[in-house]
Amino acid sequence: MQYADDICWVGGNCSHAIDTIKSNIPPRLLQRDLHINLAKTEEYIINREKIEWERCKYLGSILLTENDIARRNQLATAAFNNLNKILTNNKLSLNIKIRKAIYICHRNILRKILLIRWPEKISNEDLYKRTIQKPWSHTIRIRRVRWLGHLLRLPEEAPARKALDIYLHYLVKHPRDAKKISWVDTVNKDLKSYANITIEEGRELAQDRKEWRSIIAKMIDNTG
Repeated sequence: MQYADDICWVGGNCSHAIDTIKSNIPPRLLQRDLHINLAKTEEYIINREKIEWERCKYLGSILLTENDIARRNQLATAAFNNLNKILTNNKLSLNIKIRKAIYICHRNILRKILLIRWPEKISNEDLYKRTIQKPWSHTIRIRRVRWLGHLLRLPEEAPARKALDIYLHYLVKHPRDAKKISWVDTVNKDLKSYANITIEEGRELAQDRKEWRSIIAKMIDNTG
């Protein structure tokens, strides 16, 4: 682990307790190679008289809901503006726009981790290799099939299993105006690509965890 963030300690309603923690805890953590950056440590007094808690940010969220929503709206707007040319392109379908936005967001995060900034460049292929990562779409596909295995191993009376069985048995039709691709369609496509089977054919296979893991292993080894 390269770093840990969002460490929190509580000193009750006594300032002396806080001072004791600040002087005693960092040296103990240092013995375990855990460094506290006191310069970036934020302190808040939370009580009935003061309202400092309203601006307190913990685990990425501001405690006051209204302020947190406003902050997240600003972050989302800034992210949209960065991808404005792609997201507003009339020649691209909505599905492609969303997929591109996700890919770009992921790669931007990876570049920041590697401290790669303009004008320095790196290809997408080298970026994934250096960070030992794969596109988010591939990760989602793997988790989708892994979850399907858990679903197929559920008892038949489990609500999720019942819903899947009814869908497959009655071949539920989509409304005319609805999008044609369902979750079942997507998973069937995943299974067909990597194991050449359908959900129906995978029922028995999923009962053997080792066999189902072999499908997952093939997917992990293949970026697809």
